[in-house]
Amino acid sequence: MEIILHVGMGKTGTSSIQIALGRNAARLIEQGVDYLGLWFDGVDERFAGFSGQGAFFRSPPDEMRQHARSLVSTLRQRQEGNGCSRFILSNESMYSKAAALEPFVDELRQHATVRVIAYVRNPREWLPSAYTQWALYHKAGPGPVKPYPTVAAKLVRAYAAIETWAKLPFDVLTLREFHKRGNVVEDFTGLLGIGLDQPAARMLERTDIGETVLRGLYNNRLPESVLPLRFDQAFSGISFASVPTLAGFLETALCYNATEELVESQRHTFDFIRERFGIDLLAAEAAPPRIPPPEDIRNRLIDHMLHLVLNQADRIRSLETSVRRLQAARRPADTGAKTADARSA
Repeated sequence: MEIILHVGMGKTGTSSIQIALGRNAARLIEQGVDYLGLWFDGVDERFAGFSGQGAFFRSPPDEMRQHARSLVSTLRQRQEGNGCSRFILSNESMYSKAAALEPFVDELRQHATVRVIAYVRNPREWLPSAYTQWALYHKAGPGPVKPYPTVAAKLVRAYAAIETWAKLPFDVLTLREFHKRGNVVEDFTGLLGIGLDQPAARMLERTDIGETVLRGLYNNRLPESVLPLRFDQAFSGISFASVPTLAGFLETALCYNATEELVESQRHTFDFIRERFGIDLLAAEAAPPRIPPPEDIRNRLIDHMLHLVLNQADRIRSLETSVRRLQAARRPADTGAKTADARSA
């Protein structure tokens, strides 16, 4: 039996690997590989999900060894059912838990071959990506959004977890370099000698700087830590990915460079008008209007947006006042109705 623990690190294509494994579950089983998912419910149901993994990691060493024996028992049952002898568990939270997991992994080694696979990424790429994920998209701490240097000074220490894994009293770690332009799913499956249908694109790739800034500004207003779902719910139904860029819209709608070519395509008609009616529409040199600089248009759009926001603020305040008056007017009637109902009862 072989147990493969894919431990991250975060922001190295972990989600792409997990999604590819999940979508190819049946194909994996045909190759003798059983994907266990992210959680530790194979040890015990109480360790299922995000909340359950915290309890798992807090287990003392003796319990960790028992957890390993429980997992092996579960895997043997699965092996009897599907014939698989290789098992993959992928959870990036394990990356920073090498010390806590030492007795767990050591006990697993008594019953199976164990491999721990981790990916590392150039810190000059990883730090900005990790900051965006855990300070802006998911504001992991209370208070305002912390500056990049403050958060990144803590994030960069994450690389030290590799030392902890490497210094365990047994050699189970395989370390791979993540390349943003590479295919991490292909690398992972090649490392294990398995075949999968490759995803068309990376998962959770952050490309829209505008949405990133919006999320950061939204989360910055809230005193508590904020999961990405809160922003998603607040702006439900709005797809920021489909928002057209100003430059793209100007190029599509307000670029008149094709005017001369279009005029030439109907030259015969303009010649007819000149010859028949004596009106030479093309006699005078004329050029189509030029697009104003995008920055000028953007500034003017901000003027309009401020005007709209200020007017809408007055309208919202007026509506709130009207609603309060209606609510106040209903209260005596509601109280009277309840009193009458009480008397009749």
